[in-house]
Amino acid sequence: MSGLADRGTSAWYHDRTTAQKVMRQLRTLGIPKSNISLIGRRFQWHAGLQGFYNPGQGMFGGLVVGTLFGAALGLLIGVIISLATGAALLQTVLLTLWVGMGIGALAGSILSLARSEVENIRYVERLQTGQVLLSVHGTPEQVAQASGILAATGAIEPHDHEQSVQP
Repeated sequence: MSGLADRGTSAWYHDRTTAQKVMRQLRTLGIPKSNISLIGRRFQWHAGLQGFYNPGQGMFGGLVVGTLFGAALGLLIGVIISLATGAALLQTVLLTLWVGMGIGALAGSILSLARSEVENIRYVERLQTGQVLLSVHGTPEQVAQASGILAATGAIEPHDHEQSVQP
């Protein structure tokens, strides 16, 4: 599966019994058991857990977005300063572009780390209160079917995702 996109969907359930019923419904649709994961407080069942996430991935995403927004803002500020002061347009724009990119990259990275930390805390709190995470991955058709089942069974915060699979 090197270089392919892994599609998936996940949602929280209030208890293990409900999550297991949903898992059985997914199995009757033909979704392989190896594509379904259940994670709870005192158990973890998975036959093929996919999509591990580390803070570096989130930090890189924040870095890219921050750099792009910083570049746009730096470019705008450079043009405004150049027009207002009569300074050399190219030099001013390039300087503010680079400064904006640097500041944006730093801010984006820091904010994405803080956000992932908040999400981790929320994840642990949900597990400690007895909620169960059900995750399904597979083909686009399987994920679409699973998303429909999750939505129809009272899932909490269902979320579809796509991630590049590394070799």
